[in-house]
Amino acid sequence: MGFFDVCGCTSVCVNLDDALANEVDARSGHIRMVQAHEDLLPTPCALEEISADPYAAEDTLGDIISTVSLVRDRCTTTRISIPHGVGLLEAIDKLAKTKSQTRSASMTSEVLRALLQSLE
Repeated sequence: MGFFDVCGCTSVCVNLDDALANEVDARSGHIRMVQAHEDLLPTPCALEEISADPYAAEDTLGDIISTVSLVRDRCTTTRISIPHGVGLLEAIDKLAKTKSQTRSASMTSEVLRALLQSLE
């Protein structure tokens, strides 16, 4: 997976679901690197602009083109308290265990996945 607005950033996986899941880490890491070097981030292109670009059309022949919103990783975390029922917490913990994640990491990845899906 490549990003027209973030040159040099890619996410490579076996299937589209994994690529989309890894996309957030790949792009946010690349953007942190660009900002660390005090380079300017490019202005995002509209999907129509990318589709109308003859170079993009040639590069993406047969590919899936999608837009993905940028969720800036501010490199800091904050602790929050969200009350849940015991049954829901058990289900969250079970899901987290299947992904070898903590409860917080699992909840975060699922929220990010839902955000990405809402943009489709």
